[in-house]
Amino acid sequence: MEISRFHTTPEADGEQLRNLLEVAEAGERGYQLRAWRTALALAGTVDPQWLSSLLLKVSGAVTAHCAEAVAPTNQDTPGTFRQITDLLVQAVGQVAAMPDGELFPPLVDAVVQTLTMIAGKGHLSQVNALAELGWACLCWFQRLGDREAAEKFLYDTRHLWPETVEGATHHEVCATAIRAGLLAFLRHEHAASAELDAVFGRIRASKTSAVRRERWEAKEVVQVATAYIRGAACGPVAGGVERVANLFPALPRIPNTWTTAQYFSRFHFVLVEALVLAFPAVRGA
Repeated sequence: MEISRFHTTPEADGEQLRNLLEVAEAGERGYQLRAWRTALALAGTVDPQWLSSLLLKVSGAVTAHCAEAVAPTNQDTPGTFRQITDLLVQAVGQVAAMPDGELFPPLVDAVVQTLTMIAGKGHLSQVNALAELGWACLCWFQRLGDREAAEKFLYDTRHLWPETVEGATHHEVCATAIRAGLLAFLRHEHAASAELDAVFGRIRASKTSAVRRERWEAKEVVQVATAYIRGAACGPVAGGVERVANLFPALPRIPNTWTTAQYFSRFHFVLVEALVLAFPAVRGA
């Protein structure tokens, strides 16, 4: 059964979804991951209790894959790691919408193992995954008010975060901004402020630098600005609002090159959405 059929069917069928996962088990890794994402997206409309059981299985499936992936003969590609990251971001986001947090700790463990596994492979995708998964977990830490879990996550991933933003890629700068958000949530406000200042300096340098390789493309600017907004919003509200207000004049021009319709840039929509959803009060955290 093709995954694409579920995206064109008005109503999901529970039995078909279960069959999809069974068939996917015999397929290649990329197909398995896509099947899991499809099932997670639709399972809640079929049976909320089944969604809970699927989320528990996601943690086990990802953990098992991480164990396999450290084998010298493993041929996983950055594309596979991208799919694992997307699956975990989706799973953490769905857990965040559920009434209790019992499903969350196994997912956090799976996130840490995935990030460690990707870093061990030496792929550049690791820092991109670090920013995305770090933010997904941070949102849930905030909702639970669980600073102990956030502290443990930061400790378990301590060797994965960039040491500095100087000369760093835009993905590394994004990761630094998210770490600043974690530090702010943990009330290490001085350290968080120092990291946000460093990220802001790189954003401003991208706008003013005369060296072409130091100027980011529009997509990269949006990614770093989004991460900066998220990190800034995790501290005191007044300080976060001030930082965001100062950010937009410092941004390089973002052209209308990726559009939904004439004159409307999706990059601008992404930034507005990031701004609205970055603040915990808006997300119900």
